[in-house]
Amino acid sequence: AIGIGPVSVAKIDVEGSELFVLREMLARDRALWPKHIVFEFIPKAFDYSEVPETLIELLGAHDYVLRTVDGEPYIAGADLPENNVWAA
Repeated sequence: AIGIGPVSVAKIDVEGSELFVLREMLARDRALWPKHIVFEFIPKAFDYSEVPETLIELLGAHDYVLRTVDGEPYIAGADLPENNVWAA
């Protein structure tokens, strides 16, 4: 451990490897999960190694509610402002 405590916001932009990062992050103690996660989500541009919905389902299964960065509810297939999703 490197001594980093819980963070309020994590921004993830890893060019299609978001699923890997989120799986690793959420495998940790729940007390260390960020309260908010903002991540780039461009299913047509990146190979997410699995279907893009897997990433969305993973966050939902861990009790995150998804929104656009403008605060609107996330709707699969709808345009995303700045190509980002906000999970809280």
